[in-house]
Amino acid sequence: MQRHSERLVLHFDLRLEAHGYCKYARQRYDLPPLSLQQIVVMIDSLHRAETLPARKGRYETLYLADLSVDLAGRRATFLLNCSDRKVANPVFSNPDARTRREIEREEEEGGDFSAHFVVALDPHLPDRYRLVLEVAPGLPGPKVQRYIRSLFAACYAAKKASFVINTPSGHRLPNGKVHQIRLKHAATLLGHPSSEFVREFEAGKLLTFELISEQLRNRNWDGNGYVLEHARSVRLKQGSGGIQGSKLDALKDVCARAVGQNFEKIKVVYKTATGFRRTVDLMTATVTLADDLRFIEKSVIDGFSSRLATSFDAIHDEIHNKMVLLLR
Repeated sequence: MQRHSERLVLHFDLRLEAHGYCKYARQRYDLPPLSLQQIVVMIDSLHRAETLPARKGRYETLYLADLSVDLAGRRATFLLNCSDRKVANPVFSNPDARTRREIEREEEEGGDFSAHFVVALDPHLPDRYRLVLEVAPGLPGPKVQRYIRSLFAACYAAKKASFVINTPSGHRLPNGKVHQIRLKHAATLLGHPSSEFVREFEAGKLLTFELISEQLRNRNWDGNGYVLEHARSVRLKQGSGGIQGSKLDALKDVCARAVGQNFEKIKVVYKTATGFRRTVDLMTATVTLADDLRFIEKSVIDGFSSRLATSFDAIHDEIHNKMVLLLR
């Protein structure tokens, strides 16, 4: 439940990736993505032209209510809204006065919720951009990630020429021109580990590490393309003396060595001090959480000049300004 006096904000990295497939060479290529600024400028042009499609489900609709691109400040602010027709009618009460009123929604109306997210336009690591996300009902991180990917797809549909390159295989068509392939983009939100995760990890018992590489994903293993590589991994365990000192420092050391040997992900299994077994996936290059929202770094913003609503039709200046300060 949202409070009218504060908002919770999650800290992420937004990772961009791109690949292409040459049907003649039967080969998938990992390729450099467009910069986030290039893509955001395309999204902004579609938004201004009011041609950016909403993402509609059976009962809910996700839509971009507002967008501000600050090239001088090197950031972009999105206001993502969710209109949910499954939401029950809100009820307000005053027990002291013994009053109670229900606000009935009209046909086809939905309960509306807003989430701001602010993203840096300059990467702090190759193809990785700082992003902060306001927590809102109906708009968890995975759903926001899917919406960002739908924005990328909308950019491709409207501006295909920006996403087409010559195939790295160099294959030429009968007319002598080099075959061109689509540059497909993917966006992934990677959470920054919270202090709660660090405390639990340090107090627990480390069981295993597993290094994972997907750099050769879809590599042909049978000559026909029927059998493809999914991932390769290396399992590690502690020596007989165990880890001396900080477990997190040891994890960071392992990640640093893993990056040098082209392992981009690490799966950590540990047991908490209370006996619960945990499995956490992290990206080795940044030591960020790959898919576990429980342990993502969180900040609270408050001190607003007026009560906050659950939804807005334009970027809220105070929320925006406070979130910009967290973009580090």
